[in-house]
Amino acid sequence: MLNHILQKSYLEIETIQKILTINEKIRNTEITFEKIQIDIPPLTAWKIFDHRATYSQLYVVYEIFIETLLSGYLSFIQKQYKYADLADAIKQNHRKGISVVLDKIDRKNFKNLSELDVIEPYYKSLTNDSSYSLLSDAFTNHDKNINFSLLLSLFNRVNIRDTENWLTNHPIINDYFKSKGSHLNVTNELNDFIDERNTVSHGEIDQIRGYSLLQESCTFIKSLCLSLYELIIKNILEIKLANSIVKIDGTVEHNYQNNISIIKFNNSNISVDDTFYCLGSGRCYQFKILSLKKNNLKVNEITVNGEEKIGVQSDVLIKEKCSIIRDLN
Repeated sequence: MLNHILQKSYLEIETIQKILTINEKIRNTEITFEKIQIDIPPLTAWKIFDHRATYSQLYVVYEIFIETLLSGYLSFIQKQYKYADLADAIKQNHRKGISVVLDKIDRKNFKNLSELDVIEPYYKSLTNDSSYSLLSDAFTNHDKNINFSLLLSLFNRVNIRDTENWLTNHPIINDYFKSKGSHLNVTNELNDFIDERNTVSHGEIDQIRGYSLLQESCTFIKSLCLSLYELIIKNILEIKLANSIVKIDGTVEHNYQNNISIIKFNNSNISVDDTFYCLGSGRCYQFKILSLKKNNLKVNEITVNGEEKIGVQSDVLIKEKCSIIRDLN
C-alpha cells in the first residue's frame, strides 16, 4: 500500500548519503592524485559543493515524496467513496484547487495539463459520475517550499488534520532527536532544513556544514518521510475499517525479546509468512510472521474460532496493545 513511494525516496536519500561518504573518505585518504592523473578541486570548494548538492537534492526528494504520497491517498479515497459522500473539506479544497490550477495552467509545472484535463474530471465529480477522479494538482499545488506550516496545510487539504500531533509524538522522529541530544522539535528542524535549502540555492554559504551534519539532515528527512507514510497508511486503514473492508484480527498482549509476541487473535486464519499491519502507539507499520506457536508447539498455520492467544515471532518488534490488521490490497 503505497510502499513503493517510500522505498523510492529511501533509495534516493541513501544514494545521497553514500556519495557523501565516498567524498569524505577520499578527502581523508592519503592518495597521490597526480599518479592517477586526477585534478581534485580545492578542499573548501569541494565541501561547499557537497553542502549545496545535499540540500538541493534532498529537498527535491522530499517534495516529490509529499506530492506523490498525497496523490496516492487521493487515488485511494476516490475508489472508496462517491464524490457526494466525500468529506466537505475535500470537496471545498478540490473546488478551490481546480480554480488555482486553471488560473496557472500556462505555468511550466502544469505543462502536461490542458483545460479539458482539469475541467472534465471535475464535471464528472459534480454529476456524481462513478468514473470521477480527483486531480492531485488541485490539492498539492504550492508556490513556496514545503516548510512545516505548508506541510500541515497540504495534509489538511485532503482532510488529514492530526499531522502535527502525529509527527510531534512519532517514536521515529523522537528517536532522531534523542540521538542528536537535541532539544529542537520537528517544526524547527524542518524549517531549518528549508531555510538552508533556500540559502544554498539562492545565496552565499556563510558556514559550511560538515559531513556529520549533512548526514543528519539525510536521516531527518528519511525519518520524516517514514512518519508521514505511516500517517497516510493509518488513515487508509481507518477508512477500510469504517467501511468494513478489513477488520481488527487481533491485539498484541505482550512482547518479548527476539520479536516474539503474544497476540490475541479473533476469528482469523493465520499462517507463517502472512503480513499484517500493526496500528497503535503512534505507529502504523507492516510486519511479517516468521513462526507461530500454539500450546508451545510450532505450527505453520492456525484457524482461530472466537478468541485465542497465539505466540508469534515477527520480522520486527510489535508494540503491546497495538491492533493487528490484515490487508491484502
